[in-house]
Amino acid sequence: MDTAVGPSYSSGVPAFVSLPRPLQVAVVAGYVETVGLGAYGISIAAFESSGATAGVTGSDLAPGILIAIYACFALILFVVTTGLGRLRRRAFTPFLLSQGFGLVVAQPLLAEPSTRAAGAVIAGIAAVGAVAVLWPAGRERFR
Repeated sequence: MDTAVGPSYSSGVPAFVSLPRPLQVAVVAGYVETVGLGAYGISIAAFESSGATAGVTGSDLAPGILIAIYACFALILFVVTTGLGRLRRRAFTPFLLSQGFGLVVAQPLLAEPSTRAAGAVIAGIAAVGAVAVLWPAGRERFR
């Protein structure tokens, strides 16, 4: 059974405030990524509903399937980030893996001049999240 290794929500002190600063940064990075995934899914829906052709290119999947995939990814990242904020040991590795996936997603975006800014933002947030969760003050809370 996985138990929290830190203060609980019922202690009267908000758990986020009692987290070490590096874990606060990691949690914020995770939620920013969650919002970004959700916003990207919404943009796919907006392009699809407007009949625009400038939406997602290079994918053979129907827009509805892409929207469902991004919604699932956003939900998974939300759950993992919430677990990290609650100091659940089982959330540490999935959170770190999600930051690695963020770096993998950013790499092709960094290669194209038209998407370089988006790639830099994604890579920056993922790198900050990974470093923050591995920072000794944050990492020691999961031992």
